[in-house]
Amino acid sequence: QILMDGGAFSDDSPGVLGNSMLFSRGPYRIPSMRATGQVVYTNRLRFAAFRGFGNPQVTFASETQIDEIAQKLGLDPIEIRVKNAMETGDTWFGGQIVESVSLKECLSKAKAASGWDQKREVYSQDRGTIRRGIGIASCAHISGLLGTGAIVRLLEDGTVALNTGATDIGQGSDTVLSQMVAEALQVPLENVSLASPDTDGSPFNWGTTASRVTYTTGRAVVGAAKDVEKQIKKAASQMLECAVDDLELRPGGKVGVQGVPGHEVSFFDVSKFTHWVAGGPIVGSHTLVYDNPTIDPKRAMVSGNPFSSIGAYAFNAMIVEVEIDERTGQTKVVEVWSATDVGKAINPKLIEGQLEGGFVQGLGYALFEEMIWDNGRLANPNLMDYKVPGALDVPHNIHSIIIELPEPDGPFGAKGVGEIGIVSVAGSIANAITHASNVNLRNLPMTSERLFDALAKKEVQGAA
Repeated sequence: QILMDGGAFSDDSPGVLGNSMLFSRGPYRIPSMRATGQVVYTNRLRFAAFRGFGNPQVTFASETQIDEIAQKLGLDPIEIRVKNAMETGDTWFGGQIVESVSLKECLSKAKAASGWDQKREVYSQDRGTIRRGIGIASCAHISGLLGTGAIVRLLEDGTVALNTGATDIGQGSDTVLSQMVAEALQVPLENVSLASPDTDGSPFNWGTTASRVTYTTGRAVVGAAKDVEKQIKKAASQMLECAVDDLELRPGGKVGVQGVPGHEVSFFDVSKFTHWVAGGPIVGSHTLVYDNPTIDPKRAMVSGNPFSSIGAYAFNAMIVEVEIDERTGQTKVVEVWSATDVGKAINPKLIEGQLEGGFVQGLGYALFEEMIWDNGRLANPNLMDYKVPGALDVPHNIHSIIIELPEPDGPFGAKGVGEIGIVSVAGSIANAITHASNVNLRNLPMTSERLFDALAKKEVQGAA
């Protein structure tokens, strides 16, 4: 049961609630499951979307609960997750078939890289005031939402221009989408130019959100590039006097006859031909539109994915090592291992940046960031009083472990990773704190005051 504070206006809160319910089961095989939720109006600011869109909240609850279950059953926290992990071909909560799942590999790779077994045993025996703990949390997140389009043009000089409505907001999507065009047409990346999105002239794109640009817009980009390839081969077949089916693209921006080395023409030659001899300029386009979800009015429920009929699920296992000071309640994150199934890493460095940035945002959610309300008035409306992680709060070692299991529908097998890096953070830190202190914290952020109070309460109960 999920209860959300929506503030004074509806805005995105109903969608956030729907996403929370979608991910409330987690990436596990649980055959019997029901989720209900409500968003309530309150005399507070309007609440809107943030990275993860409702998933970090339910994942914090479910992943800390799984650790409690493991403790009561005498199971290792990773073992219980492996036993219940989804497999390729399983259905998500709602019935959507998930075509690519590598959660077990995420768990095993994170476990091996972190030295999990040894640290769990050693840290459990430590009884000092400065104690260490190591914890894990797993999650999945979906990429793919609503429609998008792309236009690819072969220019007069044989280079390629890409135009989409997707805006790069710092994640590097301009580079990734250009890489896809270069790969699809086998041209050097420097031969691809990208026009800045302009709603007056760019194809429709629903938005840069929902981990959707690489996966969703990427599919439109590849489709447009394939349209250009088809037209290039048609023109080249006239120039080389052969059948279209006999032609192949060759590295460096060339098209030639299969099995006949050297019998080829360059994209520049093709472009000259189409611009000045026959055919006209080569322009390829592709539009990607999803079907509406299936709604059962009798049961008032959505089957499949409530946001679109198609979506790719990425998976993550995150292990966090923390150090706590029992005298002050202060928590310091020492090291992080984030193993993520990305489908196909189009640009590994950008993926690492997304995962590291996601962790730092999640660190604020877990340990620092809190809105303090005083009878409907926000008491800490500035960054002097609203604490976000600074350089000294971020661990030196954040290990991004990239795991590739291609998504059948993804562009070159890719999935979106914009949000998944934040989802497991709070749960993994909470479980690490529990391992270090034998205290279960249930409220976020897990500030030093809250941990200190919980430790003091445990000490009083122990004395009693």
